[in-house]
Amino acid sequence: MSNPTLSLTNIIPVTVSVSPTGPTGPTFNQGLILGTSPNTQGAALPNGSQGATRIAQYESLSAVGAAYGTTTPEYQAAEVYFGQSPAPFFLWIGQQYLNVIATVTVDAGGSGYAVGDVLAVSGGVGGQVTVTSVSTGAVTGISLTFPGYGYAGTTGEATTAVTGSGTGFTVTITVGPETPVAAMTACRTICPQWYASMYVGSYTGQTIDTDLENLSAYIQACTPASVFFLTSADNAVLYNTTNNLFATLQAAKRSRTFMMYSTPQYGTAQATPTLTTTAGSVTATVSSATNVAVGQYIVATGVVPGTQVVSVVSTTVTMSIPATATESTEASGFYAQTVSGVQNVQPLNFWSSAAPMGMAMGRNSGAPGSYFDLMFKQVQQIAPEPLTQTQANTICGAVNRSTSGLNGNVLLVWANGAYEFLINATMADGSFFDQTLFLDMLASAIQYNGVTLLTSVPALPITDSGVAQMANAVSQACAQSQSIGFIANTGTWDGVTIGPISAGTKLPKGYYVYAPPVSTLTPIQRAARQLPPISVLLIEAQSGHSVAIQVNVQQ
Repeated sequence: MSNPTLSLTNIIPVTVSVSPTGPTGPTFNQGLILGTSPNTQGAALPNGSQGATRIAQYESLSAVGAAYGTTTPEYQAAEVYFGQSPAPFFLWIGQQYLNVIATVTVDAGGSGYAVGDVLAVSGGVGGQVTVTSVSTGAVTGISLTFPGYGYAGTTGEATTAVTGSGTGFTVTITVGPETPVAAMTACRTICPQWYASMYVGSYTGQTIDTDLENLSAYIQACTPASVFFLTSADNAVLYNTTNNLFATLQAAKRSRTFMMYSTPQYGTAQATPTLTTTAGSVTATVSSATNVAVGQYIVATGVVPGTQVVSVVSTTVTMSIPATATESTEASGFYAQTVSGVQNVQPLNFWSSAAPMGMAMGRNSGAPGSYFDLMFKQVQQIAPEPLTQTQANTICGAVNRSTSGLNGNVLLVWANGAYEFLINATMADGSFFDQTLFLDMLASAIQYNGVTLLTSVPALPITDSGVAQMANAVSQACAQSQSIGFIANTGTWDGVTIGPISAGTKLPKGYYVYAPPVSTLTPIQRAARQLPPISVLLIEAQSGHSVAIQVNVQQ
């Protein structure tokens, strides 16, 4: 008879616990295109005030075409975005609503209402008001909670109760376009996954430059961090460096706006159009109905067209513009593909900023060795600009950065057509795009590694060993950035003295994480349960842009 087998659990019980995977940080390879076209296939969103089609994600150009058609600005920009090599995997498209509630006042007070009741406004989608004051059940005061969309200005618009049980209350509303910043803010609130963005929508009663400047300012302060790709065909970029959008954003030191210069390219003009401007419209009349570069002529005047479509009647082109339009304002992206029956030579140049955005999002895999620089890259779907070296320097500055120009970017032809590539890959403040992107990725990785540590242990002691654990989490983020190729493998520190590291100290790993001992904490810091501040010193691998070569010949 065999002996019974006893379990070792009686001696050493073992419990296996698998630590949960930490949360995934924000993505840095997805773009957003913001426009005014409705998404015909949008799914309903949890917040009804945002409407059913505010923002959606797409993985191919064909999917964009199914939702937007193939003639919309959103599709054309997506064609440029997805047309890069390697192609990006994801694109978000958001909608700017044009008919939102701008103001709302009491029309008829109704009965049975109470302060705090929420009422939906009829005649559109998602508009809501909140009751702020009543008199014997009749509404006497309201505030606009959600502007909704799809409304027309009316008196006596009915409401329905979302909360409360009153009846008979009506409102008077005025409508107007939603600002681009409001639309982008809504897209950010609903989906924070996109990192890069561009705008193909319509102005909101002010100059288009002002809308784009406001978007640039919004992105500058946006959380999570993101970048804005902007296209301008403004003639003032070349000929008036003190009164144009590029100069404004350069002076504002916008480190998160990538300014792309591009002009619509039509056929050669056979006749010079004459321009007539009245409040609300600009009319260009030409003497020939064929092969006339009307669109390019209007760009050169600096007048802002305010619609997405050019209406051609015989030899007259009419565009709607704001009555207060001034010169030196944005003109890119607001022309049809044909003018007076002439096909635009490069219609997708309207959306040229989608090219570097798509290229950046397609290249940024986060895999080891995936670090890249936009400088010298060939982009697809758009044509190079026919600029002289002087004009290119006005926009971009010199390649060796001896002059900064306006810190714009442009696609050019070099060496009689031997090369075609983008320069200078800088943001509006003169910093380089790759530096902005990969520092954002590093900062995000440090944050998520640190919080993952804090949430994965019963307690992180305020001791030198506890601080070492946090420093290790930071080091892991730096090691990941180094594997990508952003941080150099080794180097010499030339910055200020931090801890034991002073100018001239070699950093064998290319980075150094310094955490002072807990003995340096003040009683107030300890009482607040603060760890000693950790410093990261790193040396960027960077990317070479120019070199001076001297050839010495011995005869």
